[in-house]
Amino acid sequence: MKRLGIILLSASAVLAARSRFVINFEAADLRFSRVSKYDVVTLLDLPTITEVGMPGLPVKTMHVALTPGQRAVGVKIIEVETETLSGTYRLLPVQPPRKTSDKEDRILGPSEKYYSHSIYPEKIAEIAGNGDIAGQALCAVRIYPLAYIPQSGTLILRKRIAIEVETESAPPPKGIKLTPLTRPIYESELKELVANPEDVTLRSAAPTGTKLDPGDYEYVIITTSSLQSYWSQLLNWKKRKGVNDTIVNVTWIYNNYSGSDNQEKIRNFVIDANSTWGAIWFLIGADADQIPMKVKQFYVDDWYDVPSDYYYADYDDDWYQEVYVGRAPADNSSQINTFISKVLKYEQDPPTTNYPLNVLLIGMDLDGSTQSENVKEYIDNYYIPSRFNVHKVYDSDGGNHRDSVLYYLNAGQNLVNHSDHSDWYVLGVGYTNHGWSLYRSDIDALYNTYKTCIFYSLGCWSNAFDYSDAISEHFIVYNSNRAGVAYIGNTRYGWYNSGNYNTLSMKYDREWWKSLFNYDKYILGQTLADSRNRNYPS
Repeated sequence: MKRLGIILLSASAVLAARSRFVINFEAADLRFSRVSKYDVVTLLDLPTITEVGMPGLPVKTMHVALTPGQRAVGVKIIEVETETLSGTYRLLPVQPPRKTSDKEDRILGPSEKYYSHSIYPEKIAEIAGNGDIAGQALCAVRIYPLAYIPQSGTLILRKRIAIEVETESAPPPKGIKLTPLTRPIYESELKELVANPEDVTLRSAAPTGTKLDPGDYEYVIITTSSLQSYWSQLLNWKKRKGVNDTIVNVTWIYNNYSGSDNQEKIRNFVIDANSTWGAIWFLIGADADQIPMKVKQFYVDDWYDVPSDYYYADYDDDWYQEVYVGRAPADNSSQINTFISKVLKYEQDPPTTNYPLNVLLIGMDLDGSTQSENVKEYIDNYYIPSRFNVHKVYDSDGGNHRDSVLYYLNAGQNLVNHSDHSDWYVLGVGYTNHGWSLYRSDIDALYNTYKTCIFYSLGCWSNAFDYSDAISEHFIVYNSNRAGVAYIGNTRYGWYNSGNYNTLSMKYDREWWKSLFNYDKYILGQTLADSRNRNYPS
């Protein structure tokens, strides 16, 4: 896929460090379409500005590696070369976020501020945030390649932007222990993330104040005392693959780490294990009522309580994920054995057929202006290699979509990508237009023996495993050697902007495939973390 041109010009250190970059955009990469009575403009795979009611324009995020002991404070514009595009445009206003469980079907008009700007956005670039991964200081820079004059409908392409990232002194991020296995993983992720990979410098740090015995453990299972003995087969497999691993009882964590709640105690253990052992992979081997998720509040159109294990992965709250955290939501020995047998079959002895190259894309209408098959087509055209066998079930197809999805799942798909309205017990497969869905009993009845899938869904609530057996759990810890081996989905709502296919949950969807195939992040936890890091700030 074509990528935007970024050139690192120079770096100097006077009173503060400065990094200069040139970012190039081309008019040939612009695409125009219509939604209702409005124009929609896109530029390559860039997402859209998120200010509701304002003109929907592309925005680029550039991540920059900073010198140790520095934080970004501003962007200096060195030079801008522009091109005024021919024609006049009435740009689609950014729509309010909608849940992928809603069926509202209307396009809202401009806000009062839409026409109040002589040019929008006035800013050319700005600092979006600071953070770090593995002790490497980072910043995110927002760059605005297009400007719009609402009164005249004029679009201006900022085809060449030269900027300087200005920094000031700051406490350096805490370093971690880097093992021969984890150092190249972090280095690869960072160098592919930032615009200046030559400035990535990782330094292994000695642990301080640890509660852990010395050791080199890259993979850690966190489970309960009643479940601890059932994980030995998975631990042995990790060792055979050359990964040093261990298992830790959550009761020991609660007794040895401080925190305002049990979740903070687990997070403090993860921090300690990452810095002392060099642990990078964490599997929570228990259901949500046995080892809790952390509930965070977010405001969209109202306040929402969202439980997640992301709290453990981004353990310093900077939106860059430090470690890879997954969960097997098994609450008894039978479910653990089902999960482990699926993992071992998938990794050790997959069928010698075309199954590993099979992909199923499920794209349904979320409302009258949002046909999610459009984002699936983009994923197929720009990310999935041509050697894969891509099967599609779209709302624009004829026939019964429910029957088609079941047919393909039973035939065996390695990767499944789903977009439709959902709930904790159901997945829509044409819900808006036909009322068709898959239920937990349908997942339990799948007969794709030894051809389990990795399932990615944008649907609301489908991964709410804190409820009694969400449909995601029926993929993973039910139906032995069938259904799914992994599930990525929302514990609460998925979100989208009507008429836009590269914001909110759809943007995360696209970035996941981009991380997998464009950046070769084929270890599942790393695929998810890399796609999240690229989406910051979203």
